[in-house]
Amino acid sequence: MANNRGSVEKRGDSYRIIASVGYTTDGRKLKKTMTWTPPEGLTPKQIQTELERQRVLFLERVEHGLVLDNNIPFEEFAAKWLTDYSEKQHKAKTIRSNKQALERINPAIGHIKLSKLQPHHIVEFVNQLATETNKRSGELISPATQMNIFRVLSSILSTAVDWQIITDNPCARVKPPKLRREQLPRVFDDEQTVRLLEAIEGEQPKYRLAIRMLLFGGMRRGELVALQWNDIDFSNGTVSITKAIQYTPEKGTYLDTPKNANSNRVIKIPQPLVAELQEYKSAQDDYAASLGDAWHGENFVFTQDNGEVMHPDTLTKWFNKFIKHHNATHTEDTEKLPNVPIHGLRHTSATLQILNGVNPRAVAGRLGHANTTTTLNIYAHAVKTADAMASDALELVLLKPKKD
Repeated sequence: MANNRGSVEKRGDSYRIIASVGYTTDGRKLKKTMTWTPPEGLTPKQIQTELERQRVLFLERVEHGLVLDNNIPFEEFAAKWLTDYSEKQHKAKTIRSNKQALERINPAIGHIKLSKLQPHHIVEFVNQLATETNKRSGELISPATQMNIFRVLSSILSTAVDWQIITDNPCARVKPPKLRREQLPRVFDDEQTVRLLEAIEGEQPKYRLAIRMLLFGGMRRGELVALQWNDIDFSNGTVSITKAIQYTPEKGTYLDTPKNANSNRVIKIPQPLVAELQEYKSAQDDYAASLGDAWHGENFVFTQDNGEVMHPDTLTKWFNKFIKHHNATHTEDTEKLPNVPIHGLRHTSATLQILNGVNPRAVAGRLGHANTTTTLNIYAHAVKTADAMASDALELVLLKPKKD
């Protein structure tokens, strides 16, 4: 059947909707097409009604330039997805991650047309990923990276479905890469945390304060270096977390919103830390005044020597170097510290809270997690240990032998 706004052809159990979009210079007719397959259970009348609706929607999308032919190669569509979807919906670091994923995806399936892309192509690609190595380290790509690449691929193809270029996502019929459950978060226990706090006593005030803020505040490093003095409420002993410092090679260091909506939060810090912040601010003000015009500060708490915001990696590199130096120079009286990454300070903060009876909901709020489930999943080991401790405490109170 046909009408003056396109035509419809029945092809087996499906229908092909065709829209004319003009002619080439040599007189050939240009067309855009889409295939629609009726869901099971519709009556013939319902099929015709829905088919007409699909036809109208398709023609409207064609008129507004929103329709691509399903014969477009995957790589070409992925490029359009990046500009029309990802760059409008995602943060800079996610966009960069998507581009890195496509550097793996395109060589494998980029030449295949969307209409021809099948689950077996995805399976071959997933199997190939498991044998590829990281260019920097020479090691196999981690399961987490494999999963992220698969998710990017699936997201692109889901968008192709949403835009009515293909009818279904072939990734939906493929088992994703196996994501091994990561080992327990690397943390300092309570005794090691005390030793760490003692070990940083002789370090530069900037780094000593940063480590204490990460431990007591449980914030992410990007949130820490984004703190400005107006985020600190000295009277109430609170810190407002409303932004984060991020870095990509394309944008350099830049100020961004936190990871999610729940990451905007106000946290309480202990009074000794408030006093240390006040002392540090006074010293920073004196130093800035001594530099005069050479100080380029924007009121950040943690800065470079000229007052500009600190790069997040600066803190990471310092902490790694500190741990190595401490362990290399330790004596019999000073035990080595475990090789915990700087993000482990956030994990340490959360773990110690849970082990000391803090409600996981309160811990989630302090960490800025999207929901309590995230906290429970990450710190299940701590929750389990705390539950065992609670059981032992009840046993001691309720079932202790009665004395004569």
